[in-house]
Amino acid sequence: DYENTYDYYKNENFVLKNAILTAEGAVALAEEATDISLYRSKILICGFGRIGSALVSVLRGYGADVTVCSRSRISESKALYAGAKHIAFEQLVHKNDYDIVFNTVPHMIFTEKELKALKKDAVLIDLASFPGGVDTLMAGALGLQVVDGKGIPQRYAKKTAGYLIGEAITEIIGE
Repeated sequence: DYENTYDYYKNENFVLKNAILTAEGAVALAEEATDISLYRSKILICGFGRIGSALVSVLRGYGADVTVCSRSRISESKALYAGAKHIAFEQLVHKNDYDIVFNTVPHMIFTEKELKALKKDAVLIDLASFPGGVDTLMAGALGLQVVDGKGIPQRYAKKTAGYLIGEAITEIIGE
């Protein structure tokens, strides 16, 4: 730890706005990685924190058929209220027909069993911070497409991402 330092990721206002940029960039990644429209596509979002919540809003706006996979009853209720369907993590091992899967959970949830349940042409976009949530070696062996979605705000909205950091620093100094 350094004296006189502050992690702006501890600023909730910054983290919420950054989640919106991440959701926007994740949609751009999905559009680049697939040859289908988001409209009517079957999408799974694993994790329903800030990024998962922002993704549901954006993808529902496109007319996508969105399902959320989460653990808590509260996140299940929030997902249903936002217009998404809901499944539990235990259901990931069942055969499914999702076109695009977004993972926001930063621990390994897509192992061999879960990966084998996906369609062969599904695109899996891992947005989770290190170590991520996808066994990429197994996914590769199964012929699944995995897209690395780390650092999206800086890749797709550099100017806005920098502005948000500046806003967060200004807030921190003001406190």
